[in-house]
Amino acid sequence: MRARAVTATVLVVLAAPDVAGAAFPGRDGLIAFTRAVGSRNGQIHVVRPDGSGLRKLTRRRYGAGSPAWSPDGRRLAFTAGNGHSAHVFVKRLGGGVRQVTHGADSFTAATWSPDGRRLAAIRGHWASNGLHYDSVVVMRTDGSRKRTVFAPDQLSSWDPAWSPDGRWIAFNHTDIGGTGADPNIYIVPAAGGEARLVTDVGSQEHPDWSPDGRLIAYTFGLELGPDDIRVVRPDRTGDAPVTDDLSIPDGWPAWAPSGRRLAIARVGHIWTIAPDGSGLRQVTRGRSGVSDWDPNWQPR
Repeated sequence: MRARAVTATVLVVLAAPDVAGAAFPGRDGLIAFTRAVGSRNGQIHVVRPDGSGLRKLTRRRYGAGSPAWSPDGRRLAFTAGNGHSAHVFVKRLGGGVRQVTHGADSFTAATWSPDGRRLAAIRGHWASNGLHYDSVVVMRTDGSRKRTVFAPDQLSSWDPAWSPDGRWIAFNHTDIGGTGADPNIYIVPAAGGEARLVTDVGSQEHPDWSPDGRLIAYTFGLELGPDDIRVVRPDRTGDAPVTDDLSIPDGWPAWAPSGRRLAIARVGHIWTIAPDGSGLRQVTRGRSGVSDWDPNWQPR
């Protein structure tokens, strides 16, 4: 990874006008992430950004993943299965866990609205025609008042991420084009409406908005699977690399609440890096067979 011809490019992007009008919410707290050991199901862990204080938060029979901190940093939404479908749970730090979605449909990859009053998630539904559809839904934090904001007619959607001003939800959706089926990044109004394409070159996944709303970080791949981290403005301009070594798989970017760093998954562990690609630091370590991914940074 070069350090860095891309620095000037990203700094130009970082100087772009504030399209969302949101302020940085606060200091950087714990990093939650999913860890799997060997063939065992993944579980949610937390760690300090310096790598200390590692602890396991969940011990679910069928595993748990997709951690997402609430805006006040006191609750953690996550996805867990029951052997038949997957649902959204919310854990209060130092307290209990409650299941907030139920039923035959699956609900996964929840993300909090900036005011902490709603969750966006992916609803998986088997239709009467035998096909499986994924839609982006918004609900109250107790799972009530579900409303669909994006309902595709083909293939899958995943990874919703709420903009800091509460107006938009970024997500990735798999499109079929001349090069086959590739996931692309879209944004859709949180109130529902027409989805807008943000990125469409190669494979793009795992969008996450910067705390000031100017950029969306995402995983880029020439083919399916993670290769590098990139950032782009929501209006499709200023696309620039953060990491740029295709021989080392990087993915799952998550902005620090301060906006100064990104947590990423890199070769099976969690690392942090500045948005201009400098200052790469390893956070988690482990013996052979340990795999860490899908970080999410706690606001304090």
